[in-house]
Amino acid sequence: MVAFSKLGKLGALALAPAVLAGTLALAGPAAADAVAPAGPVSTAAQRGDQLSLSDLTSRVMQQIHALYPHAYLVEIDGKSPDGPTTDITKVTSWTYRVNDTVDSDHIFFISVTADLDGTIGPFNIKNSIWLGSTPFTSVDMEPKRADELLKAAGYADAYQYVTLRRPNAGGPTPHPLYIFGVEGHGYVGVDTATGEVKPMS
Repeated sequence: MVAFSKLGKLGALALAPAVLAGTLALAGPAAADAVAPAGPVSTAAQRGDQLSLSDLTSRVMQQIHALYPHAYLVEIDGKSPDGPTTDITKVTSWTYRVNDTVDSDHIFFISVTADLDGTIGPFNIKNSIWLGSTPFTSVDMEPKRADELLKAAGYADAYQYVTLRRPNAGGPTPHPLYIFGVEGHGYVGVDTATGEVKPMS
């Protein structure tokens, strides 16, 4: 996942290098950074329940679109706050990477971290664009199912980080992938449409 400084024309997206999730992030100009207020704590948080990632994504994007109607989702990065785990329900913190590219003079990305308890943090806005992933619009497979497929394919070791994205190195993947950083195996992708599990090269 890569964030580059403001590039002028959107055709510069083709310059994105081939990198895996979590390997490199280059920030845009700090002077252009801004922070929007945090979203409200949901009733799920008050009850101690966990939302599905699909429901959390809908809530996050609804709040973003209320302020930035042209914004589009490019990546969701999950982590277990308590460290490596083999229990996907421990991956509760998810950071959303959302681009807004209305025109060449109006380019920025929004980063917001939300929790499956429904808590949505402040919007961090940078004068740059998040590259390396192709936009997608919905969460069509829950992390629990991806974890089941991962383990069924023989990857039972712990992980701390999980990313949902469509890598565009060498051309975009047809469907979003859950990419797990599995200890002893590196990055392993789970296709959210086909269920195929394979190491990421």
